[in-house]
Amino acid sequence: MERRFGKVAVLKGGVSSERAISLRSGAAVAQGLRDGGHEVVEVDIVSRDFSIPEGVKAVFIALHGEFGEDGEIQQVLVGMGLPFTGSGAESSRVSFDKVLTRERLAANGIPIPRGEVLKSSGDRTIPVPLVVKPPREGSSVGIHIVSSEAGWEAAFADAVRFSGEVLVEEYIPGRELTVGILEQESGVGSQGSGGGEWNVESGGEDLGRAARSEIIFGTKIETEGNASRTQGAQEQTAGGPPAVRGRQDAGDTLQVLPVVEIEPAAEWYDYEAKYVTGETLYTVPAALDAETLAELQSIAVETFRCLEAEGFGRVDFRLSPEGKPYVLELNAIPGFTATSLLPKAAETAGIGFSELCCRIMELAARNA
Repeated sequence: MERRFGKVAVLKGGVSSERAISLRSGAAVAQGLRDGGHEVVEVDIVSRDFSIPEGVKAVFIALHGEFGEDGEIQQVLVGMGLPFTGSGAESSRVSFDKVLTRERLAANGIPIPRGEVLKSSGDRTIPVPLVVKPPREGSSVGIHIVSSEAGWEAAFADAVRFSGEVLVEEYIPGRELTVGILEQESGVGSQGSGGGEWNVESGGEDLGRAARSEIIFGTKIETEGNASRTQGAQEQTAGGPPAVRGRQDAGDTLQVLPVVEIEPAAEWYDYEAKYVTGETLYTVPAALDAETLAELQSIAVETFRCLEAEGFGRVDFRLSPEGKPYVLELNAIPGFTATSLLPKAAETAGIGFSELCCRIMELAARNA
């Protein structure tokens, strides 16, 4: 297959606390692109002073954290005149910052946990149990669930060292879920084995820029997660969320991927559960009723649009025991490792890993 870009670079590694994960993501993406017919050069970013090899026509950003997801490297690539994958600089800056993300989501009526930003541990008003987060880190780095007052000071001290302030949120008991989104050029469907799509009119639901568009879901199949448990798919039909026109001037659409449920063996989905232990259970699609699945996917689309994301992304949720969803964050450059969530959801939708990487790569032209 002839590709839009001849020679592409995959940026991996980086200078953030997530460097090790980025190296793994970048290596996997590079192989996926090669399998899809791209000529690929891998660039290990070890400082902000870097160069792109001659002949490279576009860049796949597989950098997590600072100088990867925060808009800085996007701005550098704009200056170089190189197309790149994912969201633009300003959208990346906002979505990487949990405080700015919360402000944007709240202003648009998207449900989020109650929270506050603190520079001193003595100023807290939210009672335990609670969650402490550095505002600008990813992969659960520096995040703590505090179940009693005895653990508060140590959790605050660890989180505050990253940037001098912390985000404190109420702890939402319940289920951990995530929804992946892929932007695609109009008329371009999945070519994966068992793949396919179907479109349904939304019935004119009012979702801001997402209103009165198409619903696009990947074909549902059963796949095995990181551990040995699978669940059958819930039927997703016409009362589901509006999938949406992408940028209206480009005539694009969003493909909303199946909802993934994450069940870590330990108390919560921390760094170890994500990348080390191999004991986390992933259920794709999540075993939820059709109405809840539709609500999660619809809110994911609203979040993606509200933060003006592009290309692809993943929206993380907590679902309370009463069935109320809360958005935690948008991951503008989610992981691409063997245990990563976006590739799992895409596979369930019939989109193989190589095709996933190539589809994202082809969309880089918009950021030229």
